[in-house]
Amino acid sequence: MFSKSESGENTGDPMAVVIGVSGHNRTKPPGVPMRVRPLIVVFALTGLLACSLTVGVRGQLEDGSETFKGSVTGHSNHSGEIHMDSSKPGVTLDGEFVFATRREGSGVIKTSDGRVGKFTFVSTGRNGNGFGDLGGKRFVFTFGGDVERPKAAPEKSE
Repeated sequence: MFSKSESGENTGDPMAVVIGVSGHNRTKPPGVPMRVRPLIVVFALTGLLACSLTVGVRGQLEDGSETFKGSVTGHSNHSGEIHMDSSKPGVTLDGEFVFATRREGSGVIKTSDGRVGKFTFVSTGRNGNGFGDLGGKRFVFTFGGDVERPKAAPEKSE
């Protein structure tokens, strides 16, 4: 439905007509100019797409030979990243994951010393757990809940 100007011409603005309670059409008072509306939509969508949640994560090789602690970030596009520091000095673990359903997902991980693996997980939104393989050994992890995120290292002052 398009509004019509006083001369009866179509204004081309579908947002300019407001249906009144009595069913009569009234012209909406001047508001946001048409050229600005697309910018508002772009900024709103950018804000929504930028939403993410970061929580703490801890894991270990099932045999207890190595532990990990770090953070996992999930994004509104159903993907995310994981980063953990190992109990082995200088070793880190990084990975990426995607949700296959609202609650379940899978991903890949790699350590800085060259071990690779795959994992699956179940999430309740802010917490969950998972398991997989890392360099031929079973890897288990828990995220969110009472798992604290590591504190950022203090910046060095010069």
